[in-house]
Amino acid sequence: YRYHLDHAEHRLKEIHQKYQSIKNSERDRIKDWNKNCFEVSVSNPITHQIYWDFEAYLMALNAALDLLARVVGVAYSDQTPVSFNKLCAKKSLVGPVDILRVAKKKWVNKFKDYRDCFVHYTPVDNRVFADIIRTDSNYLLRCKLPTNPNIRTVEGFRYSKKIEVLKYASTLYRHMSALDKAVA
Repeated sequence: YRYHLDHAEHRLKEIHQKYQSIKNSERDRIKDWNKNCFEVSVSNPITHQIYWDFEAYLMALNAALDLLARVVGVAYSDQTPVSFNKLCAKKSLVGPVDILRVAKKKWVNKFKDYRDCFVHYTPVDNRVFADIIRTDSNYLLRCKLPTNPNIRTVEGFRYSKKIEVLKYASTLYRHMSALDKAVA
């Protein structure tokens, strides 16, 4: 279990470092922006690596969730399923599994939609970009994620400025840490 959590933490740090790398490599170009330029998109090997790391991050968290289900399963005298979703679906169980069920409703279902989308269907686009956006006081770097990953086709994806890779990955990490503490 800890192995997979450590893997997820490593991937999150890698994503952050790659964001910093893109910001640093684009710094001079940003300085040359005129007053009418508010956003540019960058596609290079680093942007691809961000999404590869994000996919690996999702896989590591998914493995950790399944192992957490095994940990919770030992609280019951009967044999329990070894997967997170199957354990949560056992309506006859009450107690520690309820902690997992709350997480499932709150964030795990959406997380699993992203994982399934990336692993089994399609990445966010055929050519991935990092967007650099000018704000009043700074510049933001965003790597987009669809708001509707369960659509699972590039043509059907919709995007929002509220959802992006690093922010979402960090949120997932906080959720997973809270779940870890609640189960412990």
